[in-house]
Amino acid sequence: MSEDKQEPILNQQRYSSYSGSGQDEISLRDIWQGSKQQWKLIVSITALVTLGVLIASLMMPNVYKAEVVLLPPLESDVEALNIPDLYEITVDVLYQKMLRNLKSNELRYRFFNEHKLIRTLKTEKDAEADNYKIFKKRFSGRMSVVESSSENKELGVEVVTVTLEGAQYEQVASWLNKYVAFVEAVTLQAVYSAIDSKITVQETDIQRQIDALRVVAEKQRFDYIAYLNEAIFVANKLGLNEQDGPLYTNKLSDKEKLGIVLSSTEMPLYTRGSNALRAKVEAMEKRKTDDPFIDG
Repeated sequence: MSEDKQEPILNQQRYSSYSGSGQDEISLRDIWQGSKQQWKLIVSITALVTLGVLIASLMMPNVYKAEVVLLPPLESDVEALNIPDLYEITVDVLYQKMLRNLKSNELRYRFFNEHKLIRTLKTEKDAEADNYKIFKKRFSGRMSVVESSSENKELGVEVVTVTLEGAQYEQVASWLNKYVAFVEAVTLQAVYSAIDSKITVQETDIQRQIDALRVVAEKQRFDYIAYLNEAIFVANKLGLNEQDGPLYTNKLSDKEKLGIVLSSTEMPLYTRGSNALRAKVEAMEKRKTDDPFIDG
């Protein structure tokens, strides 16, 4: 019986230790009293942390950001690059070429080397670091190319923002402007090279056609000389040194009274006479070029 009476008492004590609100209030009051006694320590720690953050921020180097905003070219800017039946490029295509080149790590490294930026960006701490690591960390890694948001594109506003961060604002701005101009020049040079290639191919094709026509014309000239020599031989046999009769004879129809010529027949070549034919052969053999006699 005694054990049955003790169990409820233990349960009651356990319940009161977890659910009593009065003990919680006393605990919070004790904490507040302790905080009041240690307020100087708390204020000192807070002040030290704030001072440390302030000193650290003052000791850190300033970081400046240069920004360039690019707009798509106008139709008039691209019009001069279009050559009918040879080369055509649209505003969108040219703009996308520019964006790809702005993001190109190869072009950035080329700009980095051509402008010798390693002399400025390399410090004593980087004595053992190679140039490419310095390029990635302090130039390419600090540059960003951000295209306009989809909302702006829907509104018809397509811009690209190019930024570069660095410790000296004048230097950063100068580098960024030079880089954008460098990429623009490279992009246009690629277009000019494509046009030059198209022109070269067309020139080669035209020159091939001209050469073929010259070969044919030369062969035809030699063939005609052989034809003239044969006519000279016939004229000599017939004793025709001068032209015998008109070059053409006309065949008239029944409407002869109206003078309507329906056909004409060329007289045989030997009738021109051997003297004229020899002069023609001599002229054709002395001909330096057949170009004026080639159609087209």
